[in-house]
Order: sequence, then structure tokens, then C-alpha cells
Amino acid sequence: MANRINSFIFVLFIFIWLFPYKIYSENTSEADIDIEELSIEELMEVKVTSVSKKIEKLVNSPAAIYVITQDDIKKFGATSLPEILRMAPGMQVSRNDLTDWDVNIRGLNEFFSNKLLVLIDGRSVYTPIFSGVFWDIQDTMLDDIDRIEIIRGPGASLWGSNAVNGVINIITKNPKNTQGVNTSILGGNKEITGNVRYGGKIKDNIYYRFFVKKFDREKLSDSEDKDDNSKNEINAHNYEKKWVSNRGGFQLELNMNDKNSLSIKSEVYENQFKTNYYEVSFMEPYVFEKEGTSDAFGCYVLTDFKRTISETSDFQIKTYFDRAEKEHLPTKASVDTFDVDFQYHISLCDTNDIVWGLGYRYIMDSFRNSNILGLYPDKLNQKIFSGFIQDEIYVCKDIFHVTFGSKFEYNDFTEFEIQPSVKFLWNFKESHSLWGSISRAVRVPSRIERDGLILQWYIVNEDQYPLIVQDEGTDSLNSEVLMAYELGYRVKPYSNIWMDSTIFYNDYRGLVNGELGEIYIRTNPVPHYVQPVYFKNILNGQSYGFELASDWQALNNIRFRAAYSYLKTNVYYENLQEDAFFEITGALPPRNQFILRSAIDLTRTIQADFAVKFVDRLVKKESKKEIESYTDCNFRIAWTPFKTIEFALAGQNLFKNKHLEQSDIQVDRIFYLKMTYEN
Repeated sequence: MANRINSFIFVLFIFIWLFPYKIYSENTSEADIDIEELSIEELMEVKVTSVSKKIEKLVNSPAAIYVITQDDIKKFGATSLPEILRMAPGMQVSRNDLTDWDVNIRGLNEFFSNKLLVLIDGRSVYTPIFSGVFWDIQDTMLDDIDRIEIIRGPGASLWGSNAVNGVINIITKNPKNTQGVNTSILGGNKEITGNVRYGGKIKDNIYYRFFVKKFDREKLSDSEDKDDNSKNEINAHNYEKKWVSNRGGFQLELNMNDKNSLSIKSEVYENQFKTNYYEVSFMEPYVFEKEGTSDAFGCYVLTDFKRTISETSDFQIKTYFDRAEKEHLPTKASVDTFDVDFQYHISLCDTNDIVWGLGYRYIMDSFRNSNILGLYPDKLNQKIFSGFIQDEIYVCKDIFHVTFGSKFEYNDFTEFEIQPSVKFLWNFKESHSLWGSISRAVRVPSRIERDGLILQWYIVNEDQYPLIVQDEGTDSLNSEVLMAYELGYRVKPYSNIWMDSTIFYNDYRGLVNGELGEIYIRTNPVPHYVQPVYFKNILNGQSYGFELASDWQALNNIRFRAAYSYLKTNVYYENLQEDAFFEITGALPPRNQFILRSAIDLTRTIQADFAVKFVDRLVKKESKKEIESYTDCNFRIAWTPFKTIEFALAGQNLFKNKHLEQSDIQVDRIFYLKMTYEN
């Protein structure tokens, strides 16, 4: 049966790719074409804000930036934020479980992607306890996302610490652009999702929007070939079975006059998933498998005030309060964050464009310790003071400009940090531009690395005492430091083709890893061996690679987009020059990745979208077990019988029933039907 489905999908795939023009020509005329996505020229004119903290054209940004538009999101058919990110060049996204993803850029990240800063409307969702992002609690109504700006490479000179390997900024639409009703219901073999959004206006200058969203997702398949090492590890991977999420929010946009505007946004959510987890004790059989329910709750309020002082100057004040509670059974963590950020922008004499700002962040965390994971102290308050300045100098206006800037930051863990950068952009010929940058960025140690105690039970031999590997935090840790060198080239060789390429070299110093201490026997409460492991800055490393993105408007009704990335990474101990890659990364990342997407208007009301992706092999930590490379496909066909209604049939991972990506959990083939009403 599976082979028949694969054959059907393959034939359908080839048929629609090879014969779309014929189908299209028989049903409509060129005048009826209504391509929603951006043309090549419009793509080059897209405005972005994440590279320089000011509005600028994507094509003039001296950074490896990629923009995922709302149209891309709809046509890719993904139903979660991590899955959407798969379409960007250089992104490494692998699914660990029903609720967990590894989302990385340019390697050398662990499970929590600790060198990647993720923002939603400028609000950081990077957790200081684990250093990284819990992707299961990051969501919003996907139809209300305006764009996702992805910077590959450091963004620390503006965004601060932890923006080491990249920045992801998810930007939602203005309420003025989401007026009326939008409701959708999605049902498939693994998921049921419902959204309702309503937008309106109180006066001509006051717009609002509110929404509710709920989804229910089913478990993924267990591996048929479990890692042998996991059988000896008592703290085995939890297996999540059912995931339910409820979310709602509102946004109010007040345009006071031509110069002043205020936005207030808030969301609240709750997540719940059933899982098995492991409790341990010092008495045989040492481990007890339990079933439980993991809950998460969160909310935030964000305000954003903007004032235009003159044609050449403006300022912005952004504040937010964020609360996030999450159970990671049998532990639980909660983090309250208050953040205020001031930014001033001024242009001087057509030669300098300056942006500077000040920031303050106050973080309060609380942790429920268990006998496998704890923080000491279990509650801590932290303060971060920051400032930045950036000057873009137009050496030859519209042809060559240079940007100098730096972030200055004081935090309670590593104290004073400086993160400078210098960049240039050279439009040496029409439709040809070259850019380069040298940047320094740091990652501040997490609470776990500084104050944590992590215990893992192992049964080495049934006739011997159990062995406990005890990872211990160290309060003398320094920040991990990156020096990054990038060179990029953008070209539009023909009116319907656009290409963007980047090469990079990253040099890391002081990467945090565990250093073994002397093993000893502890007799209380029962005899057992203890292998201490201390977190220390003992590794260095380098990574280098190449990234290419291209866009081809083949015909009026056919568009292709492709992305390829190559990554090579080396990590070694500071003095021994010994290979230590597996000690820090958890897995050898895929060296080659490729994705090809097509968007085809079959008729005026029917669209077919494909995405084929290839991910190179991956080697897991400890066992060094290889996860095979895989090629897979997403497909979506949409029918819009009326202007206000769309039906879409979509499938993901269509080439195989299931495949491994990172853990022992397999990612299944998914189908769903979605109906959207918007008026």
C-alpha cells in the first residue's frame, strides 16, 4: 500500500511539474493571472529591519538575510514555526519528538540552539535558564505573520549576547492590514487546528485585532531500531503522546497623528502534552517509568511607541513583560522578564546614518528541583544593562557604504561584554552587489551551566553499584566568543532570476563543555559511583561553509525557488588538539542541504505548490550512530471557488512513511485538509 501511495505521489509530482503550462492555457488567459507572491523586482525592494534596526531594502543589507513572506508560509503548507523555517537556506531543522525541534544555523548548537536569538515582534523568546528556545510554546496565528527575517551570522552588535550564529525575527501584521474575519479549520491524520481572528477599527486612526487558536496533535512513531546505548541510560528520552494547545491574543494600533503611533499587543497560552518520564531512586531497580502530563503557561504584554521628529530623525520605545512557565517533568521552570528598549535614529548631511540605543532587562527565575536536575539557588534575579551605536557612512551614495557599530552590555554572570562589527556594501554594477563583514559575538552561560546539577544514572554492570554521572555548574565560566568573517554576492543576471550567495568562516573560542573529574564512591544513602563532570570553557572550534539562494520566475504562472548550503565544522580541546565534536554538539550536523520549491497557478482559482528537500546524513553523539540522509516532499493544492473561501489539501514528508531526523522518534507522513474563510 505504501509503495502504491509513493508511486501515485511521484507520478502526480512529475505530471504537474512538466505540464502546468498546458493545463493553465486551456483554462484561462494571461490576463486572469493573479500571482500573489512578490515578483523578482518586488523581492529586491522588500524592506527589512532586523539587519540595521532601521528600514532598508533587503538587497542593500550587508548581511546574509533571507525573508520568508506570508505567501511562502501559506504555500509551504507547514503548520508550526519550526517547520516553516525549513525553507530558508542554511537552516538546520530536525524534529526530536512531538513537541521538540532542533533549530540551528551554521552548526555548533546543542539541543536548545544556544547560539541562536529568536524574536517575535522584537520580544526575545530565548530562555536564560537553558540558553535556547522552547519551540513548543512559540506560536501565533500563522495567517497573521507578515514575514520572518532570518539573519545567518552574528547580529550581536545590535541585538546583544546570544545572537551568535544568527537571528530569527518573526514579525506579525499591523491590525490595519488584518481587518474583518479570518477563520480556518484544519483536519488531518496527525493534527486538528482551528483559528478565528477578527479585526476592526474604533476610529479612522485606531485599529484592533483579536484571535483565538487551538490545536490537538497526535504522537509520532517510535523508532524501530533503538539506539543500543539508550538501553543502558536510565534517564531515557521521554516519549510524548498527545499535545494540546490553546492560545489567544489581541493587538491595538493607535495612530495619534502623522508623527506618533502606539501599539499594544498581548497574548496568553496554555500547552499540555501527555508523556512518559523517568523518576529515579537509589534503591533497585533505580528507575521508575511514569506517565504524566506536562503543562506550560505563558503570557506577555508588549508596547511599542514610535515618534517621527523630522524627515531625518525618529525614536522608538519598546517595553514588554513576559511570563513563561513550563514543566519538563519531573522539573518545572518559570521565568519573568521585564524589558525596556530605547532607540534613536538620525541621518546627518546625507553622509552618515546613525542609530543608537539603550536597554535594560530584569529577569526573575524560579526552578522546581528534582533528583535528576536542579538549580542552586533555585531562584535568582538578574539584570542586564546595554547600549549600542551604529554609524552607516555613505562613502559614495548608492554605490559604496561602510557601517561601524558595537553593542556594550553588562550582565551579572560575565559582566562587561563588547560586541563590535564592521560591514561594507558595494553596488559595483547595476544588479550586482558585494558585501562583507567582520563581527565579534558572545554567548553568556546559561543558569544550568553556572548553577545546575544534572544527574544521569547508568547500570554499567548488574553486579556492581550504579554509576551516576553528575554534571555540575561552574560560576567562574566566561562567555563563549565568536569571530565571524562573511562575504556575500547578490546578482540579478536576467530580469526573471535573482541569486544570493554567502561564504563564511567562524572561529570560536572558549566553548563550554564538561570536563571529567575523578570518580569516587558515595555511600549515602546507598553505595554508588559518582563521575563528576564540571562545565568549563575548554573547547575551541571553527566552522565554514557556503550558502546559495535563488529565485526564478520561469513563466508567468510558474515560480521556482532553491536553496543550498554546505557546512563543515571542527571542534577540539584547547591544548590537546583532540577532536571533540561529539562532546559539544550532540550530533554531527548535515554537511549538505538542498530545497527546491515551486509555485504554480494551474488556473485562476487552482494553485499547486511543491517543495522537495534533501538533508545529508547526521551522526549522533555517544553512539556515533548514523542517521541516513533523506529526501522528502511537501505538496499543497489549493482551490479558491470564491474570493472569500479557500480549500487546500496538503501533505508533508510524502516520499516515505516515516524517517528519522535526530532522536529515536520517527517523523511521519502527514496529510490534512484546510478550509479558510476571510472577509
